[in-house]
Amino acid sequence: MKYIRLIMISFLGMIVLAACGSKTEETVTYTGDMNGFDTTVEMTAKGDDVVREKIVQVVDFKTAGFNSKEEVDEWLVQQKEYNKNALADLPEDTVTIDYKIDDKNITIITHTNYEDVDIQKLIDAGFIKTDGDKDAKHISKEKTEANYKNMGLTKSE
Repeated sequence: MKYIRLIMISFLGMIVLAACGSKTEETVTYTGDMNGFDTTVEMTAKGDDVVREKIVQVVDFKTAGFNSKEEVDEWLVQQKEYNKNALADLPEDTVTIDYKIDDKNITIITHTNYEDVDIQKLIDAGFIKTDGDKDAKHISKEKTEANYKNMGLTKSE
């Protein structure tokens, strides 16, 4: 009986340790206007580590400084080439950027996967900015949320 109790206590201890060690994913959404762009951010984190983000930005041609769809199309060719070069040193699915153009709006959809990637490469490519920490190893959920709030985005409940 004494051994069974010890085994049960050991088992319960392992469950508690496993629960403490495992981080569940939590997704939060921020929305608002960023420099004329209607912006929605879905950020997924495990603990304080941001693991994925999806950012959708919609802006009309005039606000973005374009006078015609033709100007947007020219910009899009240049932007895709820039992104191709900037993303060249990153694993294929780390950052994906899609553009949708209609008669009056540009929609930019950016997916960023921070898991299994060297954060320094994202910094070097200009896809993320740090608060001066040149040796950042992860993206902090707490700091990112503070930045979004400072940019005027509000957390959706």
